[in-house]
Amino acid sequence: MPARTPVAVAGLVLAAASGLGGQIPTPPLPAGVEQRGLAVEVRDLVRLPQTRGLRPPDQDVNPSGWARVSFVRDLPDGRRFVNDSRGFLYLLDANNQPLLCLDVGKVFPLSVHNRLESGFIGFDFHPEFAKNGLFYTVHAERAPGNPATPNFIPPTFTAADVTYHNVYTE
Repeated sequence: MPARTPVAVAGLVLAAASGLGGQIPTPPLPAGVEQRGLAVEVRDLVRLPQTRGLRPPDQDVNPSGWARVSFVRDLPDGRRFVNDSRGFLYLLDANNQPLLCLDVGKVFPLSVHNRLESGFIGFDFHPEFAKNGLFYTVHAERAPGNPATPNFIPPTFTAADVTYHNVYTE
């Protein structure tokens, strides 16, 4: 009996592998890829201040990373903003030097930073920002010990099951 087991397993592996060939069209792009002279240039624009070590390594998803950039947004008037997920919003000046605009981590001290989508996740400007000054932020916070109640708890879960929640602010 033990001698038949490897043969049976090998037979199953071969049967499964033979079926894979029929799943991929040959060639996948019959006409090939048409080249149109489009080129992409990647160049350094700015280096944000180092925020490495701001939090203990077990509380940072990338403790060795210099800064955790998520978004770069331009306003119609030419101003450019960028966020560091560790809790900072910067304005890039005319020479692409970052100027701290907002310390989101200080405003929201219960933020979490140990997941890929964590900390100061993102921001965007109201379409009429020039007139009303409104912008929106998204950040993640710990749920245990948080005085805020999550607005959404998935079906079959209770408030005690929630470990974090994303917070949208204006």
